[in-house]
Amino acid sequence: QNLQPAIAAVAELPRVTLTDAQLFELRHGRPILADWLKNSPKSAGGREIAAVDQNGWLAAILGERSNSELWPVNNFS
Repeated sequence: QNLQPAIAAVAELPRVTLTDAQLFELRHGRPILADWLKNSPKSAGGREIAAVDQNGWLAAILGERSNSELWPVNNFS
């Protein structure tokens, strides 16, 4: 009863919802291209981004390696 969902630990991070195809890319070690996201990660000011699945569960914490690629810092998917 005291357990909280993982997303609660990163509530202060900007959040993006990933599609099934994007989750597939993460699971196979490939980056998420910033162009694929509705909300540009540049609005995060270079901070890490919480990536959630369609159900709102934390899938990964993403970080920018370049202006167009987001790589998982931590991958939970």
